[in-house]
Amino acid sequence: MERSRTGCATCRKRKRKCDETRPACRACTSRGVECGGYSLELRWGNAVASRGHLAGATTSVRPPTSKPAARRQQQPQQQEQQDQSQSMSLSVSLSQSPAAAVQCALSPPEEEGGIGSVIGATVPVAHQVSSLPPPPSATGANQVGPAFEKFLRIGLRNLYASSADAWVETMFRELSADSLALKTAGAALQTMVDEGRSPRALQAIGDTIRTLREELHQSRGALCAATMCACLLLSSLQLVQGEPWTGNFKLMTDLYNLGGSLDAIRPDPQTDFALRHQLEVLAMMDISFLVVGRTTPSVGLWPRFRRLQDTWAGGRLKGNETVSGLPRSLLDILARSSVQQDAQVEQDLWLWTGDPGQLVSCQHWDAVKYAGLLRLRRCRRYSSPISNMVEPETPSSVALPSSEVILHRLLSCLEALLNGLERPEYHDLLIAHSTLFPMTEASLMVSTLQQHRDWIRPLSRMRNHGSEYNGDHPRNVSILYELLDEAWNAGQDFHDIDKAAQRRGVEIAVF
Repeated sequence: MERSRTGCATCRKRKRKCDETRPACRACTSRGVECGGYSLELRWGNAVASRGHLAGATTSVRPPTSKPAARRQQQPQQQEQQDQSQSMSLSVSLSQSPAAAVQCALSPPEEEGGIGSVIGATVPVAHQVSSLPPPPSATGANQVGPAFEKFLRIGLRNLYASSADAWVETMFRELSADSLALKTAGAALQTMVDEGRSPRALQAIGDTIRTLREELHQSRGALCAATMCACLLLSSLQLVQGEPWTGNFKLMTDLYNLGGSLDAIRPDPQTDFALRHQLEVLAMMDISFLVVGRTTPSVGLWPRFRRLQDTWAGGRLKGNETVSGLPRSLLDILARSSVQQDAQVEQDLWLWTGDPGQLVSCQHWDAVKYAGLLRLRRCRRYSSPISNMVEPETPSSVALPSSEVILHRLLSCLEALLNGLERPEYHDLLIAHSTLFPMTEASLMVSTLQQHRDWIRPLSRMRNHGSEYNGDHPRNVSILYELLDEAWNAGQDFHDIDKAAQRRGVEIAVF
């Protein structure tokens, strides 16, 4: 029987072929055994791996040994199998083995008499370098350059909702000069988009993880825009596969001491543009309203980062956040909505007047605004013991419309947005994933859509418009569409798509 390399944990353990059906493969189901899923779990003791190139070590990083020849006696084929097994899933990254990868990079090596296990302890630089995991393989290193260049030319466009300005590529190129991990992460992300979960893509991911560990260990928790960018790209590798990725944010806030006040951040993000950009992207990705099936709580970075901006000479940043393409003033309300789902927030969202911008951008922002209103009402339904949806009480000064009216306005915005994007001058202004949030919330109004069949047209057009990857949807988007189809079959408004995603073990970004 052919051994499964990318199948579920049970088939890999039994060395059987896996059909990779999710959430449970048919091979396990037909044999009556529990399917182990597709996340490769590394077991750690005292932040030490039980397999891979650190297997059997007594410390979280490999210390210098007096018998280097003993390590080299390991058979090359066995080492290759261990490395391939370690990189078999994106789950090897920061969030899938809780704190393990970061602890492995940061924990100081064992000294005589005990194990150094305090994150952030100071270790001489010479000692750090001598005890680091091995660098990327020679084959992988030769492929990093061309793949990273393609990432700069093409891949960046899939990370930024609005058309990426020239400064984005310039910034990434400058940061990559200070971070090999950023280069390997960008190359791995581009290879994953081009080839899927191919052996070369998996090897590139393994190289990224090892290189990032090295940089984190050398930095000892000091803020570095280039390394933080590499961490965000590693999260994006999980994001495009639909695997859980939000747990990385807690690790990153702990690593960089971002859990409290941000006043003491050094370098100062007011003057360090690259660092400011990485912090803002991290804060935006942490907004709970923009993730379906989120399993970890938000670290609340967006409002704290905005309060830090209040102390700057020019005050809070205005304009749009570049990855989501949304006005920062709208993101302020969406961040509040994630934790405060009362009538006041709903009123503030309804009264948000928007910012000046391109015509199609304004349609996009209004669609997100209406989607936020529907999501607020959906969240209230599932946080309330009452099974039937009741429109919220609102202040007498503002009469909020029904969910049906809001849905109609949302769909009108999507229709106008699609018509605008068909015009040559707007063709590259927005990419499809920027509309996932409004499309998701509109699609969950199932019973209303079934009463107004002609309202479905913009949603069908939007799905067809989103086939960006050689005519196919990215895996995370395909999973989202499967969840929306389940909601349609359920036949009720405000289907609890978050619980459905959690049952599958997926997290879907809708920004």
